[in-house]
Amino acid sequence: KQFFNGFLLRYAIRYSQENLSFSKMKLDLISFQEHLKQEKLFTAEDKLLLAVSGGVDSVAMTHLLQELEYNISIAHVNYQLRGGDSEQDAVFVAELATNLGIQFHLKTINLSQELEKQSKSLQILAREVRYDWLKELKKEHQFNWILTAHHLNDNIETVLLNITRGTGWRGLMGIPEKKNGFIRPLLPFSREEILIYAQKEKLQWREDASNQTTKYKRNQVRHEVIPILKNLNPNLEQTFQSHLEEWKQGFEYLRTYLKEKKQVFLQKKQDAIYLSIEHLEKENQPVFLLSELIKEFGFSWEQVKRIWKSRTEQSGKLFYSPHHSLVKDRGQYVIQKLSKGDTQNYSVDESTQDIILPNFTLSFQKFIRNENFLISKNQQKIQLDASKINFPLELRIWQQGDYFVPLGMTGTKKMSDFLVDLKIPLNLKNNIWVLSPNDSQEIIWVVGYRIHHHYRIQEETKSIFQITIT
Repeated sequence: KQFFNGFLLRYAIRYSQENLSFSKMKLDLISFQEHLKQEKLFTAEDKLLLAVSGGVDSVAMTHLLQELEYNISIAHVNYQLRGGDSEQDAVFVAELATNLGIQFHLKTINLSQELEKQSKSLQILAREVRYDWLKELKKEHQFNWILTAHHLNDNIETVLLNITRGTGWRGLMGIPEKKNGFIRPLLPFSREEILIYAQKEKLQWREDASNQTTKYKRNQVRHEVIPILKNLNPNLEQTFQSHLEEWKQGFEYLRTYLKEKKQVFLQKKQDAIYLSIEHLEKENQPVFLLSELIKEFGFSWEQVKRIWKSRTEQSGKLFYSPHHSLVKDRGQYVIQKLSKGDTQNYSVDESTQDIILPNFTLSFQKFIRNENFLISKNQQKIQLDASKINFPLELRIWQQGDYFVPLGMTGTKKMSDFLVDLKIPLNLKNNIWVLSPNDSQEIIWVVGYRIHHHYRIQEETKSIFQITIT
């Protein structure tokens, strides 16, 4: 807590001082070359593959490296998303390579058609296609590094997006300058500095109109959030760059510390990982440390808080991540990898109290109806006629062939049709949970949406099975 508070306090002080004078890093051949040498990003003997869109950033990067006589080749992806503009981008980059006398690689794909086959966002799919292809080229042609033209403004946008997504302290580190075969040599330079360099050198480039729309989250940050922040602090880029340098060193120190803690705290025996609760309780920030120790097993921050709270409760309470289980067994937590068949199927019987999943928790309660009972109209708290339920039940992801009679209807409806009626986006459909009798495709409850009409509470219902989403 003190570690982060110190960072935030220093950031707030500097951020509020609008008249701070920072020395801008001017982009030219000398400053670029000095940066490459200082960070030891690559050598003069390395073969470099440049990802070039045709925009000012990637064109400037290409020009800088060509002027410094590095061994470079160009790669371009045509997603066919913008009709003739996409084709002209590809032609422009091909001509750029020809004029410079360097090797050119082109991949053409109809991304819109590909998107219909997969439940992913357009931007995520485009990134996967691009990066997978670049890695293939790297391996096939024995390039040493793949270079992209990410710059300081990209990094600022990434950090702000990471904060809104809730990526934790690691998200504050932004885009890595060198990782997994990729290098971003323009990362310390701002968009403005790159543009000034390109204009000074009389470079030509292509403008992508989609960069101006606020349809995508990154563009919303770029065109709506950043201007507000720059109004508060005209030196935003330089302020951010200063903090990124400071945070990077601080977080590297923290990562080293956590690595040492993992070696001490996590004890592997046969097919399980054991973690002493007593040792954790002696730590200054046990919840944070616990989160870092078990993050690799897929447990979220919200789960970690519940796991830590469970240390004072009776043994046997189970927690699930997408691929691991954790149980409190006397004075320790025991973590085990789920078998393939158990990964997304959990048993629910009359004694089950909680099932804690990465994004929500289900709490179960069975009780006898009394005169004060009120039927819940909230889909976050549903009530079923317990006398009609044959335990155990199964909590799982829905599958083709599932069916039920939605509350208020008389006819059977396929689960697939029900999701279509609700207009649930394709990327969310694969994460809809259902509660059903064991080994049955009849659904008792579509979690968070609708119960089966047959299991509703009626006047004669005496025994209630209540489930709450938190």
